[in-house]
Amino acid sequence: MVASPNPAAIKSGKIAARVLKEISEMIEPKATIIKICSTAEKKIREYGGIPAFPCNVSINHIAAHSTSPKGDKSE
Repeated sequence: MVASPNPAAIKSGKIAARVLKEISEMIEPKATIIKICSTAEKKIREYGGIPAFPCNVSINHIAAHSTSPKGDKSE
C-alpha cells in the first residue's frame, strides 16, 4: 500500500533541504557550533517551520552528536 503524500512532511522536507544548503556555506574552520545551530533554528522558523528538537551536530571524527550548551565556544 502506498500512502498519500503528506503536505506537512513535504513542506518540512523542503524547509530542511533549504536550511541545510544554506547552513553548509557556514561550515568552515573556527565557525562556532552555537552560531551554526542558532542560525539553522532561526532559518527554520523564518521559512515557516518549527524545530522538532534542538540542533545537534557532530564534529569531524567524533561520532556522537550533541546540542551546544549556552555560552559554548566549541568550533
